[in-house]
Parts: sequence; C-alpha cells; structure tokens
Amino acid sequence: QAIKLYKKIGRNDSNYSLALVELANSYFANEQEKLAIEVCKKGLALDDNPYRYNFYNTIGNCYDNLNQNEDAVKAYNDGIKLYPDKHLLFYNKGYTYKKANKYDSAIVALKRAIEINPYHPSCHLLLGKICVDQGRLVPALLSFEFFLLLEPSSKRANDIIIQMQQLVKDEFV
Repeated sequence: QAIKLYKKIGRNDSNYSLALVELANSYFANEQEKLAIEVCKKGLALDDNPYRYNFYNTIGNCYDNLNQNEDAVKAYNDGIKLYPDKHLLFYNKGYTYKKANKYDSAIVALKRAIEINPYHPSCHLLLGKICVDQGRLVPALLSFEFFLLLEPSSKRANDIIIQMQQLVKDEFV
C-alpha cells in the first residue's frame, strides 16, 4: 500500500527525493531488491538531491542481499567517496566483507565506522563476532562489552551475554 502512495508523488513535488528513498526502502523491505536498485539509480540521477547518501547505502544493501558482494562494496565505496563521514556506509561495507569471510577488510571498515560513530552498537557487535570467528577471545569480549554498554537490555544483548559466558567457560574449562 505504501508503494502505491510513493509512486503517486510526482517529480515536481518537493518531497520527490524523499519519496524515492521511501519507495526504495519499501521495495527492499519486500525483498524486491532489483526494483529498489532501479529506484535508487533514479534518485542518484537527480541534480538537487539531499538524500543521495541513502541511495548509495540502499543499493549496497540490495546487492548484499542478492549476494553480489563486489557490487555491494562498490556501491558503499561510491557513497564513501562523497560521504566519508557516514558511518553506516562503513558498517555495511564491513558486514558485506564479513559475509564473504574477508575479515581483515571487514575489520578495517568497522574500525572506521567506530571512529566516526563510537555509539553505534551494531559496529561493536559485528566486530566482536568477527573476533570470535578468528579465535581472538579478548578483542571479542571487549567488543561485546562495549556493545552491552550501548545496548544493555535488548534481545541481542541477552544473546551476547550468553555467548560471552560460553566463550569464557570454553576457554577456561
């Protein structure tokens, strides 16, 4: 239903760019990544567009969902060239690299995301998970602890507390 409404907003409307962002997000949420990418490319073609960053991020996320890692990283890098202070571009790039088991590249991207915004819990959580995968207990625990400082009472927090207990138990038993 939202998609129909967003499609009604014309190019001359002052909310057209924002409508394209929301339309792309709606397609993405409905697992229609190819349509979301088309909409984002339309948005990037606009001259005066305050939402350009969102389009790069959504294109990257779509390619990531389609397991087209190289295209996802390219989209994030294109966005980073124009918006080097947007931590989510680095976070999502790190997420894509982790999925591809390119841990060193993922860590570089996540560290940059954390430099930009140290208060983004998911950066610390993902960095901790990478450290676990690499068998690096202390950095994993430190990343998880920082995550818990930022997000102490969510379901994810509870899951991480359980994982931390298991990691420590396995290490010292």
